[in-house]
Amino acid sequence: MKHIKTCALVLCTSFMLGTLAGCHSAKEPVSTTTAGSETITSIEIPTTVESSEASETSTSNEYIIVFDNNAQEYANTFITCFAGNYFKNYEKGKASLEEYLDFAFAYLKYNTNDAIGYKTKGEVSYQTITFAQAMRVAGDMFGTLLKEEDCKALPAPPTTYGDNGDGPYYEDGKIWFMASDGEEQNCIAIVDSARNNLDGTITLNFTVYAINMKTYLDLDEEKIKEYCKMTSDKAQADKTLEKVSTGTATVGVTQTGGYYLISYKTEKSGT
Repeated sequence: MKHIKTCALVLCTSFMLGTLAGCHSAKEPVSTTTAGSETITSIEIPTTVESSEASETSTSNEYIIVFDNNAQEYANTFITCFAGNYFKNYEKGKASLEEYLDFAFAYLKYNTNDAIGYKTKGEVSYQTITFAQAMRVAGDMFGTLLKEEDCKALPAPPTTYGDNGDGPYYEDGKIWFMASDGEEQNCIAIVDSARNNLDGTITLNFTVYAINMKTYLDLDEEKIKEYCKMTSDKAQADKTLEKVSTGTATVGVTQTGGYYLISYKTEKSGT
């Protein structure tokens, strides 16, 4: 199975959170703690650039950011981690524990070769990640600290299929999901514009594109990386890309210049 990669980061897959990890009904928001700029960083996204490498144009109380090539690639890569994986709308402080765990599982399933464990309980086959891995992803991507005590309140993985959901379940320091097959994920996100909100956050307006599947299947890793370097104008003109949706994300910016997601919303394209 082939996955989108940029640098050491495999650019994203099944994250509209229900795609591979199972859909969940609305749940109470998880109790979270904002992680500071020293949050564990295990995910290799292109290095962010210093502020001098992206110019800002003042318009009343906001700044429009004009990205250089490196900053454009970083922004595209970060948002693709969500958009390319069909991530659903998100607002920090309102997401449930299950949503964070769904994201972490799918992220690790497609971004690493050895993060997923394989277990069987009774007649059910499972794929697992450790709580520590889930905590790292939540910290890196959302600036949120998950608590293992909350995970321990999840049900244990059942031994029969029945009417049970796909997960998440918890046992022995691991997060369990019923095993499922993956699928080709050929979507990328291109940031069209960015605004400095002057409060430590940036608003990113983006478009999600699907790479033509015939083209995508013929691409190697280096050629796929080129897509995440595209500007908005280049993406619009590229005949191998089909517009899927548009969206807006607010990201926090750490002291080292990295992003973490605060809010995210997409709308299907009418074209």
